[in-house]
Amino acid sequence: MNKEEIISVVKEYVKNECFNDSTGHDWWHIQRVYNNAMLINKKENADEFIITIIVLMHDLCDRTPIKYQLTIPSYYNTKLLKDKSYDFFYLKDELYKIGIIEMKTPYGNKIRVYNLERTICDIIRNKTRIEIALFTDTMKRYAERKYRKI
Repeated sequence: MNKEEIISVVKEYVKNECFNDSTGHDWWHIQRVYNNAMLINKKENADEFIITIIVLMHDLCDRTPIKYQLTIPSYYNTKLLKDKSYDFFYLKDELYKIGIIEMKTPYGNKIRVYNLERTICDIIRNKTRIEIALFTDTMKRYAERKYRKI
């Protein structure tokens, strides 16, 4: 495969993955990033093939987990759920409530989530039940943060 064919295959894949993304990282976002990268490259003279592949794939690095992991109070009954794409972590009610904050989804709905520090603590506590790539990436990103509380 030559470079043009590779770009074509990658472009088609990314377009299919991102075209209807509702988070702002859709196909049109990638087009804007590409246009800006090409403007910058006029001065930098980098390898245009590499720049193109990087731009096309830049929003694919955050991956969808194999299973969604949810922390719930220990008294919840999840045995009746037919969907096996969830992995539950059960906690005593007093521990479950620590670190809960409210956020808005991209659609404006209010949801309850754990704050960053609680999430990091849960990941460390449950590291044997979490995918190693997710654990490593999370720890690395947290360590690189300027403001850390733990």
